[in-house]
Amino acid sequence: MNDNAFGIRDGEIAIELPAKFDASLYFIGRIRTPWRRREDCPKNARESDAVCTLEVDERWAQARPAATWWCFIG
Repeated sequence: MNDNAFGIRDGEIAIELPAKFDASLYFIGRIRTPWRRREDCPKNARESDAVCTLEVDERWAQARPAATWWCFIG
């Protein structure tokens, strides 16, 4: 992996982040895609017919029934 692997792509811009954050983030699962490298991943999902999978972590199992609408994203 080179130094530019996670750099700015054509059409993207960078901004300076605020000095302090105002929220926290908890990851609730994973998104599985067929792309192994960032440069292979389309910027817009409509540019691909690839099948991706959303996996909700077991600790959030009780919320899964409410998240069944995820099946229709795309």
